[in-house]
Amino acid sequence: MTNSGGQITLKQTIDILRGLNVKGAWLKDIIKAHFSGNLSTYAEKDLRRLMMQMLIKGIIEEEFTETSIPGMNSTQVTVYLVGGRRASNLIHKGL
Repeated sequence: MTNSGGQITLKQTIDILRGLNVKGAWLKDIIKAHFSGNLSTYAEKDLRRLMMQMLIKGIIEEEFTETSIPGMNSTQVTVYLVGGRRASNLIHKGL
């Protein structure tokens, strides 16, 4: 779920599936074009549960990105979603 600077978080993915407006990179626009609102009848907690199952099954994975905060002696960690080892199985099977 990441490609040439297009990165998306779990929260952004869930918001798109629910049909909420998410600003950002081109990847989000592509995902919005195909999936926006498709699961709008589901509660956020149910979509979060679905995404956790996809993580457990290896369909998606988490990618941790660490960024230094200027002027402070600390860093910020952002977690993005990426395709997992089993993602291509779904694509090739047409699921």
